[in-house]
This record gives sequence, C-alpha cells and structure tokens, in this order.
Amino acid sequence: MIMQISEKDIRRNIKKRACRIFSNYKDSTALIEELELQRGESRIDMVFISNVTIGIEIKSPKDNLSRLTKQSLIYSKYFDYVILVIDSKFFDQAKDIIPNWWGLVSVSLVKGRVFCKLLKRPALNPNVEIEALLELLWKNELLEILEKYTNYKSKKSFTRADLRQLIVKDSIHNSDLKKECLEIMLGRKTWRSSLVSDLDC
Repeated sequence: MIMQISEKDIRRNIKKRACRIFSNYKDSTALIEELELQRGESRIDMVFISNVTIGIEIKSPKDNLSRLTKQSLIYSKYFDYVILVIDSKFFDQAKDIIPNWWGLVSVSLVKGRVFCKLLKRPALNPNVEIEALLELLWKNELLEILEKYTNYKSKKSFTRADLRQLIVKDSIHNSDLKKECLEIMLGRKTWRSSLVSDLDC
C-alpha cells in the first residue's frame, strides 16, 4: 500500500518549522487553527499572528483545488502573507490560481517522513482590507477601538457591522487600526489559540 501524507502530519511539520522561524518571538506569536473568515463563509487552516499575519492553507493528497479560487479571493483580504502548502501533484494547477504574491510550499514523503520544499517565497500583500481585519474582532473589542479613536459614544444597540462602519468612517489611519487589531487578538485570554512557545516542538 502506498503511504500518503496526512494533513495532521503536515500541520505537525509546520508547527515545528514555526518554532524555528519565530524562535526569537515565541512569546509574542500566536497560532490559530481553523479560523473562520467572512462571517463563516470560509475557513483557513492555520494563521500565525505577531506584528504581521500569516495565513496558511493546506492541500493534502486527499484534497482537491475546487475551492481554491474562492479561497484565494477571501484570504487575500485578511493576511499580510499567505502560503499555500500543497502536495506536489497540485503544483501546476495551483500556481495558475493563486495571486503572484502568495508563497508556495510542496510536501512529499521521503523515507516515511514529511519533507517540505519552498517553491516560492511569499511577498507582502499589497491590498489587505482593514474592514476584513476588523471582522475578526469581537463586539466589546470594537467598542474599545471606537471609544479610543473616535468621538462616538458607544451604544449597546450598535451591531458589530455598525461599529466597523463607524470606525472605518472616522478615517483612523489604517496602520494604527491594524496594530490595534493585532494587539487585541494577541492579548485574548479566551481564544482557541496557542503561543508558539507553547507548541510541542
């Protein structure tokens, strides 16, 4: 029987690599797995959050690329960098679908062990949408930003959509908003995230 790489094996490999890549920032880098995006319309496999966001989508041998076109449009709204980790058989098809700034990593089995090969380094996303990043915040967090950066008085009747709209409407500098969003998410105590320093490396 021919052995195939499982997604679990790929995730484990990525986590070990993250321990090395973020070795100097382990206590200030969080990993979130299966993060829902665009109000639950999509979900990305892994996200690393530090002073930047790195989204990672995995396509194991058991997967297909039928959703990749839609996923690429959604993920490109949220993350500074995106890396597609694929079984080598998907390479030719995938490179014609993803944006040119995405990174590509192929995975294969070598003597029973997962081997990752960097095919293309990711570049900085030129079009992160601050509105998308605000979608990842909870209502109380949006209220805090609204009161910190604007003259609006918060109301309990405001929905999350109302709050996002008011924050963006007030023309707060995007770099300030982005920094605030990342700090808030890193500081959450009740989120299903792990610091890289807590991973089993």
